[in-house]
Amino acid sequence: MRFFTKDWYRNCTVQTIQDAADAYRTCVDGDGADPLRQELLLHDETVESVTTSKTDLCIAFCHNPCGANVTQLTLTDATVLKNDGIAAGDVWIYDELYRRADGYELHILFWSEKALKELTVRITGIRCTYNEQALAIQRKMQTLFEAEKQETDPTRQRELEAEFLRLAKQLKTL
Repeated sequence: MRFFTKDWYRNCTVQTIQDAADAYRTCVDGDGADPLRQELLLHDETVESVTTSKTDLCIAFCHNPCGANVTQLTLTDATVLKNDGIAAGDVWIYDELYRRADGYELHILFWSEKALKELTVRITGIRCTYNEQALAIQRKMQTLFEAEKQETDPTRQRELEAEFLRLAKQLKTL
């Protein structure tokens, strides 16, 4: 992983800490327009299993009612460069995605009770499998939340809040 070190900062031609942070973020994220970046919003997701096929690496996740609702992440045409033994129960805490001429290089940092673990993989793409039922409930909850903020009638506000809480309970049971 690329870390923002004192040496890196000293070698920069920047005037402020914010300039340095912006330059570093550009280095890490590029122009930020990469659609794969949107698939990697997996902070705090817990690994259920890790499997490999001939060319792909699949990471399945436990259900997290407050999470991204990704049930499985498939890294296509995966070449593992580093694997510190990612296993069930590990928690995804950070990632960096770098473009390469032949695809991408993905660095993922996991937390386990014993240690931090790193997975570095060269890939050509990413496929996500989502819990569609959970996504639909989350969309309804977002709509209710926005409606409740705009509502001025206290009775209607309570009705919207009750519906929101009902959906939250339903989301937890999926």
